[in-house]
Amino acid sequence: MIWSSDSQKTSQTSAAPDLGGRRMLFCVGAQKAGTTWLHDYLSEHPEVHVPAVKEMHYFDGIFGPERDGGAQKRRRERYSKIPAKKAAAASRWTGPLTFPSPAYLKAMINMHDEAQYPHQRYADLLTNGAGPATCLADVTPSYALIGEDGFREMLRFAPDARFLYILRDPVSRVWSALRMVVRGAKVSGDEVSAALAEKVEMFLQGGQKHAHQRSAYSKTMDMMEAVIPAEQRQYVIYEEMFCDESVQKLTDFFGLSAHKANFDKVVHKGTYSRMDETVAARLRAYLDDEYTRLERRLGRLPEQWTPRAASETAVREDAK
Repeated sequence: MIWSSDSQKTSQTSAAPDLGGRRMLFCVGAQKAGTTWLHDYLSEHPEVHVPAVKEMHYFDGIFGPERDGGAQKRRRERYSKIPAKKAAAASRWTGPLTFPSPAYLKAMINMHDEAQYPHQRYADLLTNGAGPATCLADVTPSYALIGEDGFREMLRFAPDARFLYILRDPVSRVWSALRMVVRGAKVSGDEVSAALAEKVEMFLQGGQKHAHQRSAYSKTMDMMEAVIPAEQRQYVIYEEMFCDESVQKLTDFFGLSAHKANFDKVVHKGTYSRMDETVAARLRAYLDDEYTRLERRLGRLPEQWTPRAASETAVREDAK
């Protein structure tokens, strides 16, 4: 594909987006639930092409609570700091894009600027360097928050797309997410425990808005089921995902041939964080309604998930 900063197709036409006849695979979350491991697995599959940027943050830049902010804002700020000569060259760039480069960043900003059907600039980035791949993948956990309108537009963009949503034990996911927040704040080692305790208290008092939104699995499932046909969506339990049988089910769902997975590979490996009985029990009680909704919907709760009577639980602070 030859890339032009002006894009060969724009949102002024109603023509369907050009994906080169390839099927779209979307993983919409959940955050801290194995999405990076899945991205890496798909990137190694010979039939799949994934963009150079793991999380495209395209549809959540149009729909949901992160529109006009988040990754889109950060990309614009980063581009504004590029020297004028390099920025001018990036705007005139034609040909395949390499990452990282000012031209790739400019292409992402152009993608955000289009932000309407047929989303061709987004399609151009997805297909950039795709070669003989028969499928394209966008693994962006924030898509879990885009609502019915967002899922409807994704389906309009790629009517034959497959949608995957990975569910991790809610208590473990919250704990891991709060650990990520503390780590991102660059808290010194001897202050981590106190900072994490403070974040837990904030969450239990209704703070940490994003952690609450990303823990509402059943709400995301409601939105998906209102729009996406049953045969095009699948839910996977994170704790049950890392085995040959589960990966085979995934490739079958995606319409891919079998491909060996590396279950020894841990992405963003971190230390073990230990929740004592009190913290685990309080988080479990706070999230009990969500566990009940999930049990009703799934017909069970995985045995690896935190039980109502929470004992001392060791949780890896980073998902695979």
